[in-house]
Amino acid sequence: MTVQWPGLLWALLLVPVALAAYLFAQRRRASYAVRFTNLDLLANVVTRSPGWRRHLPPAFYLLALTALLTSMARPHAIILVPKEQATVMLVMDVSGSMNATDVQPTRMVAAQRAATTFVEELPDKLRVGVVSFGKEAHTLTRPTTDRAAAFEAIDRQGAREGARDLGS
Repeated sequence: MTVQWPGLLWALLLVPVALAAYLFAQRRRASYAVRFTNLDLLANVVTRSPGWRRHLPPAFYLLALTALLTSMARPHAIILVPKEQATVMLVMDVSGSMNATDVQPTRMVAAQRAATTFVEELPDKLRVGVVSFGKEAHTLTRPTTDRAAAFEAIDRQGAREGARDLGS
């Protein structure tokens, strides 16, 4: 935690000084009452000493003064809060090589199944986008939390005839 104006925290020393002044005034008050009155008369007029409620207003005043001085110093803290927010871009190859049957029934169908399973297992908070590439890349779905749009983009993929994959 940091304080914008730390010099104001020195003013908190006024609180114990004010408390000491209050206690001193309470002692002095009793001595004044004894000094200027007849003790027999005082015993008949005042039946009991004031209770603890008498001290509540000064206590609340000192508490408010402490809060005011602390807030005027402007304390602040930077707290890092974990935020689960991410975007997953699913990039699928739609070149002619995806028509190969080395994976049953074809590479394209296997990739669509794997992509659908992957999207189903993602947390709902994450955004998913779908991009296809062959000769050029095309954004099929912008990042969204709408899983139906992602599934639709995955399902409408098909290997493009005539597109050559340089890696195969």
